[in-house]
Amino acid sequence: MSRTILLLNENRGFGGGEVHTLQVARILSRRGHRVHLGVRRRSWLGGQAREAGFPVHTLPLANEVDYLSMGLIGLLVWRLGVDVVHCHATRDTVLAGQAHRLFPRTALVKSEHTFVKPRLSKICRGAYARGVDRLVCVSRALQAQAMQVLALPPERCPVVYNGLETERALAPRKIPSFLREGRWVGVVGSFLPVKGQGFLLQAAPRILERFPETRFLFAGQGPERESLEEQARGLGDRVRFMGLQSDPLDVLAGLEVAVVPSTLETFSLVSLEAMALERPLVASRVGGIPEVVEDGVSGTLVPSEDPVALAGAVCAYLEDPALARRHGRQGRERALSCFSLDAMAENLEAVYEEALRERRR
Repeated sequence: MSRTILLLNENRGFGGGEVHTLQVARILSRRGHRVHLGVRRRSWLGGQAREAGFPVHTLPLANEVDYLSMGLIGLLVWRLGVDVVHCHATRDTVLAGQAHRLFPRTALVKSEHTFVKPRLSKICRGAYARGVDRLVCVSRALQAQAMQVLALPPERCPVVYNGLETERALAPRKIPSFLREGRWVGVVGSFLPVKGQGFLLQAAPRILERFPETRFLFAGQGPERESLEEQARGLGDRVRFMGLQSDPLDVLAGLEVAVVPSTLETFSLVSLEAMALERPLVASRVGGIPEVVEDGVSGTLVPSEDPVALAGAVCAYLEDPALARRHGRQGRERALSCFSLDAMAENLEAVYEEALRERRR
């Protein structure tokens, strides 16, 4: 059934949550729904959504007690005949949750992408507990944590895995020329403490002992870059840092082994992308990653913060190209069959309908 969906996202910048919001807009529109977006002025998401042809509504979303935004959200719901308000950040969830009394027959859904902070403001906790009909979690690991922190039953916290843009993942790649020479092992992602790039640098000497021709690549941006560059000084020209990439998949596709050494992840889209590109993958056994990667089948999982185990898993792929090809092939099969955008959209639609049935009884 075709529905009118209002997607809200307070964030002005560029990040995974904003990319996901745009993906949701595109796939729901492709499936026949009428999609609107509510964003703050001068946001990356707003610009991208307008460029894609979506109706975009600018809201202040100034703080958690922004009564103007509450009223404007209620007005939009009434004027557009919105069936589902789908929030993607914290502030928009709090404001929509407080305004929910203005649209009692409309479902309010929140997509959660990060582990819920144990210490939430009283107003935020109230929005989660009483305003939100469904808290959509990107993994079972996140679902378990959200249920514990927010004291919600499992039916209020359904799991909907993120979807892969299959056409983009399978498109011809423009691999940087330097990656076409030598053996490159690397990490693509933000330079943040939880991303764990330093553990690959700690593993590098052990890898170089067995495979001295190996080179290491770190692509992304973030506050940890300077510290990582300092840590890498002893490795000389064997390490290369790249900034934010317009298409990170071009870099991933050029790696002989992709590494995700995170210490905390709710899902790990980069693991899924590496699998879709048939890259042998070494990833930490944390959070939602084991739900994406089948250990010993579509990649290799290692204990978090263990550079010795990390080095051993990387060396196993460098030593055995047949194993690397087999895991890469099986990874692509899993990525394409289990994590499509259509599968994500079907699950979201089921969440919407269930929430609407409860609202309209």
